[in-house]
Amino acid sequence: MRTHLTPLLLAALLALGLAGTAHASVGQFSIVQDDDQLLHRGDAAREEALSRMQALGVDVVRVTVLWKDLAPQRRSARFHGENPSSYPRRRWVPFDRL
Repeated sequence: MRTHLTPLLLAALLALGLAGTAHASVGQFSIVQDDDQLLHRGDAAREEALSRMQALGVDVVRVTVLWKDLAPQRRSARFHGENPSSYPRRRWVPFDRL
């Protein structure tokens, strides 16, 4: 018993071969986010990740900055969230190094 799979498969392969190539817009940026490598694994891992990204032609690096990770755990009356100096400086270190 023969099925119609062979002609369908042939038609699909032919259609794929005739399909045009998609081209990116000239104004399109490549953006990479890897918080683990860029912020949490140390200086060597960050530098290696940035080198790989540069070699790949990455235009923009994105990282996540979570308020809960920056704000003091116990918020006193002296803490004012709108004032950058109210946040512990040590929590900004990974972002400053990046």
